[in-house]
Amino acid sequence: MEVTKAKLKILTGVIAALLLVSIAGNIYYWDKSRDLSSEKERVEQKANALLQGQSRDLNELRKQVEKSSEEKNALTLKAKELNGLLTQVNNDLWELRTRKATDAKNLELMRSSSESRLSDLNSRADLLTDKNTSLARQNTQLNQNVDVLRDSLQQITSELTADGFRMIALKSNNKETAKAKKVAVLTVSFEVPAGLGLSGRKEVYLSLTDAQGSPLKPSLRTITLLSSEEEIPVHAVKSIDFNGQKESVTLTVYDTDTIKPGMYKAAIYTEDKYLGSVEVQFRDSFWFF
Repeated sequence: MEVTKAKLKILTGVIAALLLVSIAGNIYYWDKSRDLSSEKERVEQKANALLQGQSRDLNELRKQVEKSSEEKNALTLKAKELNGLLTQVNNDLWELRTRKATDAKNLELMRSSSESRLSDLNSRADLLTDKNTSLARQNTQLNQNVDVLRDSLQQITSELTADGFRMIALKSNNKETAKAKKVAVLTVSFEVPAGLGLSGRKEVYLSLTDAQGSPLKPSLRTITLLSSEEEIPVHAVKSIDFNGQKESVTLTVYDTDTIKPGMYKAAIYTEDKYLGSVEVQFRDSFWFF
């Protein structure tokens, strides 16, 4: 029986101990549960804070992503524009290179053509120079020939005289006579050919001399010839307009009282040229003539 009480005391002690342990465990669990609840709240607050921060970061990141997307789209458009410009530049560059190549080819053709033409022109210039040299020599020779011909012409012209000379002695009744004392008027006619080259208004003089070269007296005046500076007596003078054509001239001597039988010479002059002469023989008069 005592054993049973002892066991009961032991069992009671054990139960009491278990109760104490249970109470202590409950108190520890409750305390721990309260600490865990507080920790949970702190964790939840931190989680909420982290979630809010992450949400803000996520929104900010979303905004950055959207901005980046817009920038990307803008850059894509710019890239397309740049690609278009680059394509245009490449096309222009290709066209420019093609044109440059064509121009270079054309320039080469032009250069070749120019060189060919220049060579041809140089050849022609050399030929013309040779011809010019030859023509210059010919011109010099022609000038020399012209000078010779001019000198010859001047010589011929100086020696050329009028022609068709005729001297007629007229009596007072206008009939011809060969008797010295019957001469009332003495006329000398001749032709001035165009070849003498007389032009303009000139005085034509007649100088009458006998066989000894003495002048018939009286004379109208004397003149000095420019060609020879010779002084000659003048018995008749006439002013004539020469025009380079053939000219018929007649000079008349009226003062014939001193004419005597013999040979007389009528010489014709201008101030600077001898035109020629003609001679006539006058005879003496007899009662039966």
